[in-house]
Amino acid sequence: MLNGPCGGSREDRCEVRAARPCAWQLIYQRLKNIGELDRLKSVKAPKNWSAAIHGGSRVVIREDHRI
Repeated sequence: MLNGPCGGSREDRCEVRAARPCAWQLIYQRLKNIGELDRLKSVKAPKNWSAAIHGGSRVVIREDHRI
C-alpha cells in the first residue's frame, strides 16, 4: 500500500497479525520524530504491474475469509 494504512489496523497493531506492529504507524511515528510529516501529503501513483516478471501484485487471502 503506497498511500496509507489499509484501514484495518487496531491501535498500533496489524489487522492480519496482531503480534506485528502496523507498518504505517511506524512510518508515521518516524516521520513525526524527524519533522517530515509533510511527506505523507503527496500521493503516489499506482504501480504498473503489467511489466512484472511474476505476473502482478501479490494476492493475500485471509484465513478467516476462506470458504
